[in-house]
Amino acid sequence: MKKYVFPFFISAILVVLLQFLNFNLNKGYNGNTVNKNRADLEFTEISSYIRHFNPNLLDSLDLQQIKIHQNTENFNQISIISGKVYDEKYRDSPGGSFAADNIHIRPEIIDKYLILSSKTKNSGYIHIRSLKSMAYPSFMTAMEKVAEKKGIDTLFIDLRHCREGVDDEAVKIANQFFLREDILMLEEYFFNNNKNEFNSTGKAFFPVNHLIVITDSTSGPIAILLAKILSGTDNAIISGNQNLNLPPIVRYFPLRNGDYVRIPIGAYRFYKYEGELKIPLTAELRVDQNTAIHLPDSLLHQ
Repeated sequence: MKKYVFPFFISAILVVLLQFLNFNLNKGYNGNTVNKNRADLEFTEISSYIRHFNPNLLDSLDLQQIKIHQNTENFNQISIISGKVYDEKYRDSPGGSFAADNIHIRPEIIDKYLILSSKTKNSGYIHIRSLKSMAYPSFMTAMEKVAEKKGIDTLFIDLRHCREGVDDEAVKIANQFFLREDILMLEEYFFNNNKNEFNSTGKAFFPVNHLIVITDSTSGPIAILLAKILSGTDNAIISGNQNLNLPPIVRYFPLRNGDYVRIPIGAYRFYKYEGELKIPLTAELRVDQNTAIHLPDSLLHQ
C-alpha cells in the first residue's frame, strides 16, 4: 500500500506546486492584459465619441493626460468621472413641478437665502453653491420664500464658490429673469456643425425689478455661464473683480465600465440685436467692478 501512496503523494505535491506557479504567472500576465485591454477599450470608446463630436481633438488625444476620477474645472480638458458622481451631479433632472417646501432646498445647492429688507417689496439674497442636477427646483423654492407675498424688488444672486454644475440648470434658472418671450438667451454651436437655440418663455414666476449677480475667481464654469446669460436681461448688473472667460460646452458620455467621460464638444454664443441685425458678442463675461454692493459684511466677505 505504501509503495502506491508515496508516488501519489509526490505527484499531488507536484501538481499543487505547478498550479501555484502557473496561477502566479497567469495572474501577472492576465493583469497586464486586462489593464492593456481596458486602456485600449477606453481609448477606442473615447476616440469614437471625439471623432463624432470634436474631431479636432483626435490629433492631440493622449489617454495619459485624461484626468481620471478627479474634479477639474478646466472644461477644455477631457475628464473621466465615476457613474456615481454622474448620477448625483450631472444626470438630467426629472421633469414635473416641485412642491414649495424646504425638502427641495438642498443645502449643498442653496446654502443661504434670506430677506434683507421688507418695506413695500422684499430685497433678497440667494447664494447658489452648486448648479448640479436639481439646482432649479431648489432655487425656485428659495425664490418663493424670499418673495413671500410681497414680491421682490432687488435680488442678489451670489455665485462665489459655485464650482460645479450643468448648463441645463443654468438655462432654466436664467429663463426666470427674462420678462419678454422669445428672447434668444444663448446659442449652442457644436463642433459637428449642429446647433441649439434657447429662447426665453417670458414666464417669470417671481418678477424682479433689480438683479445683482456677484462673481469672482471662485465662480466655476457653469456659474460664469449663468452670469453671462443673465447679463442679457434688462435689469441685471454683473458684479466682480475681473472679467471671466466662458467655458466650452461639455457633455458626458457613458463608458462600458460604468464611468463617464466628459468631452468639450462646442461653444456658447451670444448675440445682441440692432433692428433685425444679429451681432455676435464677445466670448467672455464682462463684469462691473465699480458698482457698490450693499450687503451685510457677513454676506459680502465670505
